[in-house]
Amino acid sequence: MTRHGWIAFGVAGLYLAGARLPAWIGDPDLVRVLLAMPVGLLVGLVAGRGARCLWAVAGLCVLNTVLGGFAAEAVVQSLASALAALVSISTSRHLAYLLDSGAWLARMRVVLGFALSALSGALALTAGLWYLCPDFCEPDIFLLQQLAVHGWSLALGVPLVLTLLSRAALQRPWELLAMLLAGSLLWRGLLWDSLLLSRCFFPCQFAWVPLVGWAALRTGPVGVTFTGMLAALLTLTSVIAHPLWPEPTAVMLAYVACVMGLVQLAALAIASLIDAHRSNVAALNLAHHQFAALMANSSSMIFIKDTEGRYLHVSHSYAALMGATPAAMVGTRLAQWMDDATTLARLSAIDQQVMQSRQSQQSEEVLVRAGVSHVLLNMAFPLLDDHQQLTGLGGIAVDVTTQREEEQRQREVEGRYQVLVEQSLVGIYIQQDEKLVYVNPKVASTLGYQQEELIGCSMADLLAQEDSERVRGQIQQRYQNQIENMQYTLPVRHRDGHVLEVEVYSRLFEYRGRPAIIGVAMDISERRIADAKQRLSATVFENTSEGILITDANTCIIAVNQAFTRITGYSETEAVGKRSRMFRIDQTGQNHNARMLAALDADGHWQGEFLDRRKNGEWFPVWLSLSAVRDQSNHSKLTHYVAVFSDITVRKEAEDRLQFLANHDPLTALPNRTHFIQRLEQAVAEARGNQSELAVLFIDLDRFKLINDSFGHHAGDDLLRLLAARLSCSLGEEGLLARLGGDEFTVLFEQVASRAHLEEITHRLLAELSKPLHLEDHELFVTASIGVSIFPSDGDDAASLLRNADMAMYRSKDAGKNTCTFFAGDMNDEAFERLLMENGLRLALERQEFELHYQPQINPFTHQVEAVEALIRWRHPDLGMVSPARFIPITEENGMIRQIGDWVLRTACAQIKAWDEQGVHVPRVAVNLSPRQFLRGTLTATVVEVLENTGLAPGRLELEVTEGMLMQNPAESVDILRELKALGVQIAIDDFGTGYSSLSYLKRFPLDSLKIDRSFVIGVPDDSDSSAIAETVVAMGRKLGLNVVAEGVETSDQCRFLRACGCKLLQGYFFAKPLSADNLRDFIVDSLRAPPASGKTTAPTSLREG
Repeated sequence: MTRHGWIAFGVAGLYLAGARLPAWIGDPDLVRVLLAMPVGLLVGLVAGRGARCLWAVAGLCVLNTVLGGFAAEAVVQSLASALAALVSISTSRHLAYLLDSGAWLARMRVVLGFALSALSGALALTAGLWYLCPDFCEPDIFLLQQLAVHGWSLALGVPLVLTLLSRAALQRPWELLAMLLAGSLLWRGLLWDSLLLSRCFFPCQFAWVPLVGWAALRTGPVGVTFTGMLAALLTLTSVIAHPLWPEPTAVMLAYVACVMGLVQLAALAIASLIDAHRSNVAALNLAHHQFAALMANSSSMIFIKDTEGRYLHVSHSYAALMGATPAAMVGTRLAQWMDDATTLARLSAIDQQVMQSRQSQQSEEVLVRAGVSHVLLNMAFPLLDDHQQLTGLGGIAVDVTTQREEEQRQREVEGRYQVLVEQSLVGIYIQQDEKLVYVNPKVASTLGYQQEELIGCSMADLLAQEDSERVRGQIQQRYQNQIENMQYTLPVRHRDGHVLEVEVYSRLFEYRGRPAIIGVAMDISERRIADAKQRLSATVFENTSEGILITDANTCIIAVNQAFTRITGYSETEAVGKRSRMFRIDQTGQNHNARMLAALDADGHWQGEFLDRRKNGEWFPVWLSLSAVRDQSNHSKLTHYVAVFSDITVRKEAEDRLQFLANHDPLTALPNRTHFIQRLEQAVAEARGNQSELAVLFIDLDRFKLINDSFGHHAGDDLLRLLAARLSCSLGEEGLLARLGGDEFTVLFEQVASRAHLEEITHRLLAELSKPLHLEDHELFVTASIGVSIFPSDGDDAASLLRNADMAMYRSKDAGKNTCTFFAGDMNDEAFERLLMENGLRLALERQEFELHYQPQINPFTHQVEAVEALIRWRHPDLGMVSPARFIPITEENGMIRQIGDWVLRTACAQIKAWDEQGVHVPRVAVNLSPRQFLRGTLTATVVEVLENTGLAPGRLELEVTEGMLMQNPAESVDILRELKALGVQIAIDDFGTGYSSLSYLKRFPLDSLKIDRSFVIGVPDDSDSSAIAETVVAMGRKLGLNVVAEGVETSDQCRFLRACGCKLLQGYFFAKPLSADNLRDFIVDSLRAPPASGKTTAPTSLREG
């Protein structure tokens, strides 16, 4: 409803509520009229237009009559209401199309004309009824006034109010009814209060009837309006001009007025119908022209058929498809234009289904016309009339051939792309809203999943925990900033947990109407590894110590590394482009590397030694590894050669050196044992074949161990080199000199002239060796013992010859050293005895075969025993009592000297405690230490353990060491001696004067005693040199605060001389030989009872002697 409509409706409501409603409530006739009027109007509105409108008015009259109790006034009122309702409805419907013009003045003019026309008709009708009513019933002025006002309100008030409504409002019944009521009530109240109706109306002349009819037919509502206005004006004029007409004339005028009113109303209705018809015809013509234009110009193929299948209308495009014109197809059926029976039957069936179901149906058909296939999208629909009766069939067909072909091409392209994507070797995915909506099989296989498992999965969920949030934020930012293309790498977790490095190329695009990301993902983990390997290979290529060169198939160098330049001297610029020397052919056409090239052709690889030449012309050996590289796709095609070589000059020298060392002694450069034995075996074989003799000399230096212990191993090595040089110089080319080890040398004479010649050679060698030597500012004299064996008399193989020469050498030592002995048969017995001792020593400790004998040390001034020296003896089950001179060297060779030395230390300390318990007091016991015992690092701990276990006071134990032991490592020796002195143990130097210690070192050593070696004691007092040495040692010991012990005292003259020198302790056979523990106890007891007596002069033997 418009704003004006609401205003009008509100004014009517206010007027009714405030002015008229209280007065009307008490009037039953008025209530009846008020009830009848809206009901009749409602029925008219619901009934609609045309003939149904008349039926609605008739229903209104009947209803009003029934409500009025069939009274005469009710019938008259019903007739008046009906006429007024017809006028209102007809006028309102006719004005409806004018209400949308938008021109207010035009709208009001037309409405005013209709209102005045209706007013003239109402005036005439009222005037006529005014005089006619008395003929039917008793005149009732109130009723007549009511009828007049009722008619005027409907005829004038309703159309004016309806002008305030839009056209759309007239189509809503409830809104139209509201306006009718509002207009009727408003105008009814206004007229009732303002008009003073009286019997002053007179009918007009009948002359106006034809004029009104002609105006209705020819001029329409406008002409009727003007003629009605003229009729009303003349009627009013006649009434006003002739108020005193006679009664018959008035009656006649009343009839005339009634006729004029009816004619006016009829003319208005006729004019409205004619105008409506003209409007309908114009609209129909417009629709026809529009339909014709549509059929002529539409690209869609349109047809209309009747229920029999005959074409009624056909568009030009449809006719062109059928190969006809629209006019030719009208009245025909589809069968006349289609030869394909199958298609015809299918289309006919569709038409029947549409007409039977009365529902539209869509289908797609392929129609072949003139050899061209057309794909048609058909829509068939039923045509129904107003009563829903089937009148025909309509159809619209669209040629979608191009579209379908495009769709087919698109499907083919998509199919190819789908196959390409599905079979792609790179991963392809589509991501939307952080979720994967598509992945190809490569993505799934790379990550270890099935495709369906990844759909819906978030890309961030596939990343490591520390990367997921960062990537999720980057994805959101990319959507927001519309970043179209990106390239990046991501660490993605495989299903089994290990991390892959993935390179991604992605772009932003629209997928199914929404933003998405399509990406190509490649697992570059292996590529990274390959790149790293390649970089590593390049690094290795440039930094390896081996030279590398790469040639093409024509053996031209294309690349070299830095090592190549360093080894050969050629720079990269000088080498690249040149042919490698490995493949060069000399002028005779012969390739010296034929075997190498043959191996390359056969196996693709060769390695071995190759002689190359540097840029400076120097030839040098290389170890070359050469490989032929072939095309992967065509294995028969050779592409490159790769050569890797190393300069083996040093290695060859090392090999030669190793070969030399394998057969020579590294110290003296003489042949070693292995080489000597090989040569000896070869010589024996040759001599056996030639029935000739050969000789083997076994040379062992005398007292070399003493020199080694005194000056150290370095000095001993220097001595060996000097003596080896002397022997080599003396032998010349006569024999093969070798060093077997230690201080042992051998000589092989493959040709033996005579035994006398061998003796001459051995004497020459002994004389050469005995010449003085200068070592560390000392002049030394060295001797040797030589043993000789001759093939075949002394042995028929290398082993026996060497063994027998060794035994002959030991016989020379037994004979006093510095001599030569030829092998004799009885020497085998001595060898057997040595073997028995070697085997027996391993069980001697377990079997308790060792014994300790004790030799007393006597104070020459008091004749009391002040100390004893513990000396070991071996009671062998087969050999009897064995001197230490015979088995001690063996124990030093096999390493048992340590265990035996510890046994001597424990036994000696325990024996002192045993004598104490027996009441025999021995102040001190002296125990000799071997070099291995002294320097093994656990001596102090062993001494502490023995003293604790035996309970012996440390001051009653004296440990004897030699000068050689101390000088082997003076600094370490000082530390060991200080540790022992800290325990309270006494320290003595044994065999003093035979070593090579200096006085400066002697001052540093924490010593208690010096023992003069018996070699100096034997010569006193007759030998002046020996006497001078003895006097000097005693005087030096006294000056240093050391006790001096002279060993080897065998005569009274020696005893007196040493006593006179001030020597306080004497030891030797003059007093007593080494005694068992029991015999020594008796000796001590006896010595307390009687003066000393001279004993035997047999040389003493101790642990260190030999």
